[in-house]
Amino acid sequence: MTNIKLSLVTTELQETWPDDGEVLFLGEWCKLHRERESWSCLKSSTQPFRWDNRATLQKDYDYLQLFNQELLEDLGPILNNLHGVDKDTKYWQLLLGYWISICSAVVFDRWHSIKLAGDTYSNLEAKCFDPNIEYLATNSMPDFLLAAQDPYWNSMVYSLCIDTQDVIVLKNCKSSIDKTVTKSNSSNIKEAVIQSLKTGASRLLWYLKRKEKIVLFNSKLSHYSRMTLESRFGQFPISLDYLGSNSKYHYSEEFRNWSLSKISSSDDFKDFFRQLVPKLMPRVFLEGFKDSALRAKAYYLPQDPAVIFTSSSHFFDHKFNFWCAEHRSKGSQFVVGEHGGLGVGKFNAAHSFELNTADIYLSTGWINAQLPKILAVGNFREDDPDRYRKRPLSNRAIMVCGSMPRYVFDVRSMALGSQTKSYFEDLFNFMGALKCDIQSKIDVRLDQDYQWGQEIRWRERFPKVNLQENKKPLSKAMFKSKLFIGTYCATTYLEALSRNVPSVIFWDPILWEIKSSAKPFFSDLEKVGVFHRAPISAASHINIIWDDIDSWWYSADVQKARLRLLNAFYSSSEINGKKTIDHIYDVLIELGS
Repeated sequence: MTNIKLSLVTTELQETWPDDGEVLFLGEWCKLHRERESWSCLKSSTQPFRWDNRATLQKDYDYLQLFNQELLEDLGPILNNLHGVDKDTKYWQLLLGYWISICSAVVFDRWHSIKLAGDTYSNLEAKCFDPNIEYLATNSMPDFLLAAQDPYWNSMVYSLCIDTQDVIVLKNCKSSIDKTVTKSNSSNIKEAVIQSLKTGASRLLWYLKRKEKIVLFNSKLSHYSRMTLESRFGQFPISLDYLGSNSKYHYSEEFRNWSLSKISSSDDFKDFFRQLVPKLMPRVFLEGFKDSALRAKAYYLPQDPAVIFTSSSHFFDHKFNFWCAEHRSKGSQFVVGEHGGLGVGKFNAAHSFELNTADIYLSTGWINAQLPKILAVGNFREDDPDRYRKRPLSNRAIMVCGSMPRYVFDVRSMALGSQTKSYFEDLFNFMGALKCDIQSKIDVRLDQDYQWGQEIRWRERFPKVNLQENKKPLSKAMFKSKLFIGTYCATTYLEALSRNVPSVIFWDPILWEIKSSAKPFFSDLEKVGVFHRAPISAASHINIIWDDIDSWWYSADVQKARLRLLNAFYSSSEINGKKTIDHIYDVLIELGS
């Protein structure tokens, strides 16, 4: 332990920073790039990020998966008693499972960051905002995700974590309520009217389907596939799945006056988190539970569904989840469709929630011998990727960039939190290694910023770079490009390969980890120049092929490697001779019979 007097800075809120002296920044999230003049001159150091050690990340992921299951089993009886109901584990798993997974990861990261600081340094002082219990308890799951990126909410959580560390002197400060309100994107009058009309139209259309047995709700099926399936089921076909925004509920202490008992294993984090659960649980599950459950019965969704199929609503749509959980506990089969390129990544807590919750999981092509509930049906999000083969002539490439939240929000085998800064450096190194005339022909498509200051960073390094807004569908931008450049392990590169768009992809395999079963396919792609482990290698390859990309891309070896990966993880139209839509039809019909 280092015996140096330091001021610990936990967030970017400068009102909590010291006036003088040496500073220890808890992580890169504290140092907003746009405000670098205010922190670059300080005598400071930044604490290492726990999950730079990927073995530790894997260990923590496994630990949290088991802990989440413990919490779910313990919470069910408590909430049943609190609300005067008798719901089974399936009910609470669908309703609470995603929040438990995200919340445990968020608090785990905050708690261990503070613990590491306390274990490393003595005489630490920290200034945080006094915990506002009403503020910590967000309204809904979407609000909780917003709060996890809010510096005031995080400052309060860090304050609670510091209270567990005797070696850190905590100085709490108060803030006006105006500053400590997490605000969602407000809608103007026009948007509110559109939303109201959309809600009314959706409910009216679903009223016509209230007796149907197979429910497709935000399934992410292509329009043609959904209409075809509904017709084959003999059901009224619609494509508007919207029940309105989540209702707002007021905080009430009477719904928080309970506790999760401590465990006997002397696990300090588990004991700490169990104390926080009643404080952090979103209001929709406590104050708003009875109202939400009652409203779910009033929605014009089918009254006795045999099968419920979604690819996205189970995460954030509480209106859908209350309805779905009720019917699932009564015997409805719950089917989840893959919403991204999840078969390649090594692990992902949000994905684990889906697999644990679903009765059947429909993948875009991959299987898992240990999980027979996963059925490979092919890429159901597109009707005919082959239509993209005849692309218009272009002399420009599109480089698709990712971004992760500054504050960790989940545990997954990707660049997390502070590691995003290293990811950005890889992007800049790649661009710098391209020939100047090629640089000028690259359209850089930025992802959500999370206050990383991506545009500022790019302009500082490459003043003339062409930054492209991500408001237009990527499929169209990709279709019109000479070359697709993928920079992270997620869905976009699979979409490009599926559409046979010439592609070069690169990422740091330490930060973007893939499953062992996927490595042989990426080894094949690496041999033919499609996949690269380093940005310089990818840039050098593009410098070579730029003037005749098609000769390289359409060569037999490249196409063979491309198809091998797709056949294993992202099949375009059929698997084992059966079309995707027929696979889905057979699965849903069998479940509904």
